[in-house]
Amino acid sequence: MNRLITTTLKRTAGVAGLLLCLSTAAYAEGTGIVGSKISDFSFKVTSVTYLDDRTSLNMQSTADVGIFGTVGATGTFMSPMDAKGTTGPYMAKARAFRPDGSLMEAKIQGAWKALGKHRWEVKTIGVNTEGKSTFSVGVVELATMSFTGSVYNLD
Repeated sequence: MNRLITTTLKRTAGVAGLLLCLSTAAYAEGTGIVGSKISDFSFKVTSVTYLDDRTSLNMQSTADVGIFGTVGATGTFMSPMDAKGTTGPYMAKARAFRPDGSLMEAKIQGAWKALGKHRWEVKTIGVNTEGKSTFSVGVVELATMSFTGSVYNLD
């Protein structure tokens, strides 16, 4: 019984976080909930790994991502959570090679949502090794093997 309750709570928390991430960005930038824009970003997908319950993309920025400099990341699209198969959890690990020569890492979590044929919107919240939080929203496109979007301060 306790295991069933724990599993149900974890799923409920996961779905609640997913819904929050998907709904917040719709109005966040215009209302001041999200801080100033740090930078736009553009990544090239360099490889894809397909597993039973997830798909992982290795990506490299095509230009500096503002104060972060050159960024490499592995983003993972987990299996869909809804009956239609159009949305699910997303997580990533990123490493920034900053202009001053220092390294910074970030752990990122959020959600993906299908936008149509081989396109997915990704909304995330990240925390980096400097203790700063960010919000990002972008689109992954299979046709161009790209991930483009914007990243904002949350602190």
